[in-house]
Amino acid sequence: LKLKNHPYIFNSNNRKKFLIQNFIPDLKEDWKILIFDKKYYALNRKVRKNDFRASGSHNFDFNKVPPQEILDFSNNIYDILNVPYASFDIGFNQNKCFLFEFQLVSFGTTTIEHSSGYFIKQEGKWRNISEKPILEKEIANSVISWINKNYA
Repeated sequence: LKLKNHPYIFNSNNRKKFLIQNFIPDLKEDWKILIFDKKYYALNRKVRKNDFRASGSHNFDFNKVPPQEILDFSNNIYDILNVPYASFDIGFNQNKCFLFEFQLVSFGTTTIEHSSGYFIKQEGKWRNISEKPILEKEIANSVISWINKNYA
């Protein structure tokens, strides 16, 4: 093994990481979308006062219906990733969606825990289904469905 920058450190202890993303002007909110198989749970997050970020604002609306574009965008990404469940942070401005962040293994569950229902695409249209979710049930059903789809 030839190392270009010797001494190479295989494991980094540097924890001063940062993330850069494009600034989206006039963004007033974003959406946290949790997907468990065919069920889409939505959380609207308002941008913080005197800030441009909604993440961490704790200014949540669990009852706001996301634009169809957000659900379609989430659905497209989810299908491409082919995972049992996912969490997406999505901005929407001038009829365009922006994926800010996603998690596939471990993510916060506030969205589903405080949800009174989910969205599901049936016959090409999104329907809002009122149902109090049980997180553990949704995780289990998503994994079973994913295994059956990919290995049965």
